Amino acid sequence: NRTSLLDYWTVPIVTASRYRLDRSSAQVPIGIVVKEPTITEVQEELPKENILVTKKNDETDDKLKSLYIQEEVENQLSLNKAPRDELTMEDQARTFALQKSDTNEKENTPPNINDEGFITPFESIWTDKTAILAGRRDLKLQNPQTSHEGRVITADILYKKHLFKITNVYASPNMKDMTTFFKNWIPSFDEDKINIIAGDFNTNLDPTINRISQANAQNDSSRLKLKRLLNNFLDSASLLEKKPFLTFYQNTRNNQSMAICLDYIFIDENYDFLTETQTTY
Repeated sequence: NRTSLLDYWTVPIVTASRYRLDRSSAQVPIGIVVKEPTITEVQEELPKENILVTKKNDETDDKLKSLYIQEEVENQLSLNKAPRDELTMEDQARTFALQKSDTNEKENTPPNINDEGFITPFESIWTDKTAILAGRRDLKLQNPQTSHEGRVITADILYKKHLFKITNVYASPNMKDMTTFFKNWIPSFDEDKINIIAGDFNTNLDPTINRISQANAQNDSSRLKLKRLLNNFLDSASLLEKKPFLTFYQNTRNNQSMAICLDYIFIDENYDFLTETQTTY
């Protein structure tokens, strides 16, 4: 009997984290779209391997909600110097970064989860706010560290002799707490690794483009602070031809729709020269 993921309210958004390596290229997804259709609609619109559905009784009105996560963009990178025998087209490695996991459990205790929301034997690191999950057995999460009351998880992943440092971030939606978080958080960076920072930052870095709303954009001081913190990283969504790039959807009180970008995958700028093409689907 497989246990489905019914007890974990995993997101407003799930970000960052599928990369595929071969001897001449690597693909990194750089965005996720979250909507709220029925499960039937999900099954009709998406291939099975791209679906992660989560449900939980809402604490306020006990209403069951459904989410599905669709990978929106893949960013193709070239690893021209990769040794010929190390990486092949058939090799595919997945790593999932979840925010707002709300597990109410001790760190590292919740079950590992695969694409379809079922328990798997793969490695994972959890706090009550974030999680990093390996998508296959041979991916080992090394040197895991958690900080900032569980809002930040960092781990190293060794794959085909390529070492990645993955950081998952969930910034508080409360403006005061968010300001404090960005004041105290220092992004992890290792010159000997491919550094990737992903997460729900609850901040729109480019409201003039990545925003759909009839209301005026608010003056968000965290926007400039986040840009300074990640000055050495490339916002992979900025490489897209598709604009706007949206990751969060909401209906306002006057029954108007709003969509913005709060979720990002940042790539170490030392590897921005590896970017060649973008593919959307």
